[in-house]
Amino acid sequence: GAGPPRLLLVFGHGLSDRKEDDAPMLQGALDTLAAREPAPPACCVPRVVIYDARGHGASSGWEGQGPEQFHWRSLAVDMLQVAAAHQEPAANATGSGNLLGGLSMGAVSAIWAALLCPRAVRGLVLLQCATAWELRAGRRGQLLENAEKKRLQDPSRGELLLGAARADLPPREELRGLAVPTLVVSARDDPVHPAAMAESLSEVLADARLVLTDRTADLPAVFAAALAEWLCERFG
Repeated sequence: GAGPPRLLLVFGHGLSDRKEDDAPMLQGALDTLAAREPAPPACCVPRVVIYDARGHGASSGWEGQGPEQFHWRSLAVDMLQVAAAHQEPAANATGSGNLLGGLSMGAVSAIWAALLCPRAVRGLVLLQCATAWELRAGRRGQLLENAEKKRLQDPSRGELLLGAARADLPPREELRGLAVPTLVVSARDDPVHPAAMAESLSEVLADARLVLTDRTADLPAVFAAALAEWLCERFG
């Protein structure tokens, strides 16, 4: 037979970023995977798809539709559509699902996608996850204030920030039912994406591996090594 269809990893960028920002890090992870001895089987080497989220980069068609479209739940629907558009027919036929992931906003979008459509998601790759729950509640006032200020100067940008400020993950109880393999990577010195958030997620998710490094500067290399090992163990 032809063997299992190749893994697809759809990876979303962070707030105010664009797809090109994550490309070097993801290429580094693929290079690390390719350099492993013995060589990893083809089934655990993913095709990686990056894209500009709505309101970012070269995206269009979202203008003037209000801030709710920038809630992570809405961005999750976009991520699922990107995955469906890039899925190979063989994978579609087996219904095996895809890997979804991202950095910060992209990571929480991937979690929402897994909740909205569990059968479409085979695993999650979460890097520097955005804050949620009580951590986000503590920041929301400042986030909303920043968004309102920006709205006066740049209405479209202000709406993007407002949607992000209002966004959150569902209660922890709803995440406990997510049984897909999940990789959670973060840094202890990152004040924007605190390690406490990564720790909370790894405690809530049933099949999570947590990898913490001390310095954000080391994250590209740490992420590359962690992703390569996780892919080989879980999908090889």
